[in-house]
Amino acid sequence: MVLIEVFKTSVIEPEHAAVIISTIRQVQSCYHVNFDLDDCDHIMRVKTNHNIIDTKLLLQILHGLGFEACILPDHTYLNNSNLSRHKQLL
Repeated sequence: MVLIEVFKTSVIEPEHAAVIISTIRQVQSCYHVNFDLDDCDHIMRVKTNHNIIDTKLLLQILHGLGFEACILPDHTYLNNSNLSRHKQLL
């Protein structure tokens, strides 16, 4: 199972995103991080195959580097009468 966490950030420069990605990889090498800076929320996505994403740690890293960030709420949808979570893929 792949877990995904999505954050709204204040990151707007690709250079800043690269520093954040590098910092996160140094601390949690099992996280795959990418940014969508063209999105109005300047999205940061974090994926892992492990059982948990340490959102508190990620927020601390971003805040420590001088950026604002918050977790975007889960997107849930109804699929065949079963409530599914968007964050849990395969």
